[in-house]
Amino acid sequence: MKKPRVIILIATLSFVGISSVAQEYRTAVSLDLMPGVPVDYRRTTYSTYHPNLVRLSMSMGIGVQHLFGSKRFGIEAGLYILDRGYRKKVVWDNSVNHGIDTQFYYAYYLSMPISLRFSGNHVFMTAGGQANYQVRYKFVGFETTVGRKTRAPYQAPLGVQLSVGYRTRLGPQGEASVAAYLNSAVKVAMINYGLLFRISRFIN
Repeated sequence: MKKPRVIILIATLSFVGISSVAQEYRTAVSLDLMPGVPVDYRRTTYSTYHPNLVRLSMSMGIGVQHLFGSKRFGIEAGLYILDRGYRKKVVWDNSVNHGIDTQFYYAYYLSMPISLRFSGNHVFMTAGGQANYQVRYKFVGFETTVGRKTRAPYQAPLGVQLSVGYRTRLGPQGEASVAAYLNSAVKVAMINYGLLFRISRFIN
């Protein structure tokens, strides 16, 4: 009589263990890497902007994800260094300047995003805003044959961000994610788009 009871007890404990591993986390911290392409979409009245020259950037930071009671909806927040520098070709055509100007912008922002999150079994989506503080900016350009370097005043523009991605478990205490993302600093008319690679550790 004891043997069936032991078997039932072992089976019950095994089921509980498997269920606990399969349960969704509530809070996680993550390391995020975001390679991408920065773009400036401003236009001016004194020159003609050619399409942006492709430049790869690397942004990175740490994030926190928290799911609510249903564990389908939640919030995300983080602290990131965003690389928004880019290069652009400009054709000057006005009474002062004529010629082609290749411009280089080096811009780095400390970004604090917060987003709403929807999580499916493997797919997730986020949408929200961000506050950005410019920590470094340098412009190098050439108007015809004259070189110039200028620094813009530090700015703190607000922005928006979106992402859609896929996630998979890494054992009972971790998760790996990859997503397509887009974020924009509205005031300075800059967009970054690319891929988000995330490694998460569950803390609750």
